[in-house]
Amino acid sequence: LFLSESHFLCSLEDLFEVLYHQMDRVVEWNGSITYVEMVERFSRNLDLVYTVGVGGGGGLIKSREFLSLRYWIKERDMFYIVSRDISDPIKPVSNSTHEVLTVHAATCSSCP
Repeated sequence: LFLSESHFLCSLEDLFEVLYHQMDRVVEWNGSITYVEMVERFSRNLDLVYTVGVGGGGGLIKSREFLSLRYWIKERDMFYIVSRDISDPIKPVSNSTHEVLTVHAATCSSCP
């Protein structure tokens, strides 16, 4: 759990749109991400995203992959975003390919 506080010259809604809903464009401005794919959108507030992070340290740190279940809600003037890395036992994440992942997801009873 972490809290990030920054000041931007745009509205909160515009910033949220870029950081959350335009996730496929993150490779254009974030050098630590090499690949992003929206795997599935379950609802307006719940989706599954596959990302690949760049390696570093002259090969000491290898590229990492993440399959993340993301959920957001807006309360008053704040956005709350929850992201949880998951693994799919049917098709685990693999560094060898960037193919579309097939994920078998159960219905989330606590999500709208």
